[in-house]
Amino acid sequence: MIGKFLMIIGVLLMGPSFIFGYLYLMKNKYIMTLGICILGFSTSFNIIPLFPLLMKEIKHKYNVTACEVTDLASGLYTAAFGVGTILGPLIGAYLEACYGFQMTTDILAFTIMILFTIMIVRGEYKKKQRSTLALKSTD
Repeated sequence: MIGKFLMIIGVLLMGPSFIFGYLYLMKNKYIMTLGICILGFSTSFNIIPLFPLLMKEIKHKYNVTACEVTDLASGLYTAAFGVGTILGPLIGAYLEACYGFQMTTDILAFTIMILFTIMIVRGEYKKKQRSTLALKSTD
């Protein structure tokens, strides 16, 4: 969650966002560089935990051996990363051509905010679901 929050801040500074207006201070190359640095730092918060979480979910949902869990997780992770590597720049270039760089970064920040909200809601749902299952199993 920290990574998603920092990504929102980094993208808004990188634009710089229309939220900040056309302040001369925000059109500063140092502010944009700070946004890129924050974005790069926060990306590791989002990428690193994905593989273990993916393995945990595969182990929980499917009846497979430990070796198969690793193979499935590796395949899914690589496939999703590859699709994102192809689609991300294509969609970003299209949005930049249509709306400009500042508006594209605002759209990206809004998209990350939506994902952040889904992550919070889904995480709370999962916690409630796990606690309900734990109560049922003790009965």
